[in-house]
Amino acid sequence: MHAFPKSVRLRRNQEIRCTLDQGLKVVGPLMVVFLKPRVAALPEDLVGGGSRLGVVASRKVGNAVVRNRVKRQLREAYRHLRPELLTLAALKDGDVVVVARAAAATASSASMAEALQHGLRRLKRQIDCR
Repeated sequence: MHAFPKSVRLRRNQEIRCTLDQGLKVVGPLMVVFLKPRVAALPEDLVGGGSRLGVVASRKVGNAVVRNRVKRQLREAYRHLRPELLTLAALKDGDVVVVARAAAATASSASMAEALQHGLRRLKRQIDCR
């Protein structure tokens, strides 16, 4: 089933803002990837439930149709990468926010998936170096 359940999404603006402000950042030509390790503030928070994703696409990317297509492509790429992320301790329980850049509007799904995977690998190296 091709599902992207609520448990793996960043749904509140506050969560996305916190990740953008306090997270590690990797800049690429198609996207900027942010990662912030998650700690449980409340008992109902899902620490140990795996990483969560938030996608941001501004009007610089294109009109609503283009922005939504880019966000769908990024979510699908992340969905395929998620099982691999769950095996990596550095990325397992973190919040990931992907900010699409204007070049993402004309990129193929395969190149976006490759760029996302490359960005996450670079973030893992940053965490490992700390």
